Amino acid sequence: MYTAWESLNSPLDLPQVTPGLSIPESSATVDVRIINTTTYQRTKTENLFGKAVIGHENLSFPSYSFLISNAQMGVNILFDLGMRRDWWKSCPPGLTEYISDYDPRASLQVCVETDVADILDTDLAEFGITSNSIAAVIWSHHHFDHRGDMSRFPGHTKLIVGPGLLKAHGHELNRSDVEGREVFELAEQDFPLEIGGFPAHDAFGDGSFYLLSCPGHTVGHFAALARVTSSPKGTYVFLGADCAHHCGEFRPSPYEPLPQQVSFRSSNYSFDNIISTPQSPRSPTTFVTRKPVLCAGDFVAQCVHPRQSPTEPFYQTPQEPVVHNYVDAHDSVQKLQAFDAHEEVLVCISHDSTLMNVLPFYPNTINQWYRRRYKQRLKWEFLNDFDVGGKKFGCGRRFL
Repeated sequence: MYTAWESLNSPLDLPQVTPGLSIPESSATVDVRIINTTTYQRTKTENLFGKAVIGHENLSFPSYSFLISNAQMGVNILFDLGMRRDWWKSCPPGLTEYISDYDPRASLQVCVETDVADILDTDLAEFGITSNSIAAVIWSHHHFDHRGDMSRFPGHTKLIVGPGLLKAHGHELNRSDVEGREVFELAEQDFPLEIGGFPAHDAFGDGSFYLLSCPGHTVGHFAALARVTSSPKGTYVFLGADCAHHCGEFRPSPYEPLPQQVSFRSSNYSFDNIISTPQSPRSPTTFVTRKPVLCAGDFVAQCVHPRQSPTEPFYQTPQEPVVHNYVDAHDSVQKLQAFDAHEEVLVCISHDSTLMNVLPFYPNTINQWYRRRYKQRLKWEFLNDFDVGGKKFGCGRRFL
């Protein structure tokens, strides 16, 4: 009998050999916790990708912050902060007229319920890591839905940014973000290693957490690689930030074509409900889901995929000026695909709503993702966004 969480049978096309990642050996690990920052956004999919896959006219997505804890060193850092509650204070002035927290006619709708610092401090009695415990905040890049509110963190919390960010975008930053704290802008020479084709910086010096120079989306854009287990085998979490905005931007790939049968869990939870209700309750950490769906891979390729390909992503890399540099952005996505194809690496991009359908969230860690087979369950979850298995096509059988 077919299992509900696995992609079944052989791929529709012969996969290419996956490039090696050349991750340095180490026994050091970190704990990774995903924080739902309560930042939700909605825009027309065509604004980002030019043309939407059928059924995916609106792109609704959360933003995540990642709490990285090196227990051996006693250091806690945050990778990204989502959007600050008073988002208009960090939004570039030229964009405010296109953004609204209530008007569906706006180019971008946003809803933010709280700040990351409040999430940490509210859970003090249960968990113990507060905003005062954060040694550093790393911005993957300068966009206002990642910077959060640095003023909510004490002066001893350092801010770390990527190469060239301050020169290119320093004028867009809030004074309160940088005033009274150490700001470290890494330079190109601070990335002496290479992992998966990305220049890499060993953040803790013990091989547990690497910052990866991942250009294209913006100047100074970071990704990161966290080693979460070292025995019996090394497993990792790749924090892709905005290297991609949707899983259909890097799946399927030449290394992992669509399988002959695709299994995913259909969801009836929508961020649209949160965005359209200004005083919404705090969102749950998991989706409400229906039974798993099994679809024929060739149906998905032929009837849903815009180029009818089992080896190309559903969406192509956005063009300039949506990205800062198209060539670099496309190259970064191709490198991300190699990470995604390795069984020991779990890819988490900043706006992937499917993570909420499967993974445990803060204060729990995701370190045991490999043992619990979360990756298999996540692989094709993004197909929920497309018109697959719905009234239009009626493509699949359902299994308990």
